[in-house]
Amino acid sequence: MILDYQEKLTSIIETSSIVPVSSSLEYFSSYDYKVYQVMIAFIFMNILAFIVAVIKFVYYTKRNPTATMRHEAAKFYSFKALLVFFDIWGDLMFWLLFFSCMDVFVTYKMQMNAYLLLPELGEASEGYYSAFKIVMAITLAMKTVAVIMKIIEQTNIDVYLVDNEKPNVETKSVNGWRHLFIANEFAELQTELRYTSPETTFIWFAFFWVGLGWEHICDSDPSFNV
Repeated sequence: MILDYQEKLTSIIETSSIVPVSSSLEYFSSYDYKVYQVMIAFIFMNILAFIVAVIKFVYYTKRNPTATMRHEAAKFYSFKALLVFFDIWGDLMFWLLFFSCMDVFVTYKMQMNAYLLLPELGEASEGYYSAFKIVMAITLAMKTVAVIMKIIEQTNIDVYLVDNEKPNVETKSVNGWRHLFIANEFAELQTELRYTSPETTFIWFAFFWVGLGWEHICDSDPSFNV
């Protein structure tokens, strides 16, 4: 409780006078402890992202040695290193933001006695919201760049099909139709297999729903359908 006092001369107050008095109370929660926990998790996630990216990149270099890449090794290695780091960092940071918000939300909703309040609006909570928005914006940017780089990588790779079929005893050759069949099956798999990362979907949903204010549009216009 914060009390503001102001001095008044008793000589100007009559004994029979009525002085109006008002009192107001404002409650708010301190999020310093939770911010401290999130900061530790943020540092841990950055270290984990770096370690996982290094491991993935090492295995990539083993599958694609310098002897095979030749003079293009530096270009492809740099491209792959950035792609792996951006992709992993975006995924980990999304889950950090997700579980941080879920912790506050669930704690707030499940409490029987009021000991945790949501951050108040205004300058007092601007530091909390600004930190969240900055990390969210960087996460969205890195994930978008990672998706674009992945598309560039997949559209420029060279595919080698290795067939271990033994040559025909009489003709001493392998049937060419088998090679075409394998290539056709591989092409069909590329169009049929789809994997959508939930992190990417949630990130874009948060961008349109919160960042662009679609939830306000839905509230003001019931006919709006997302």
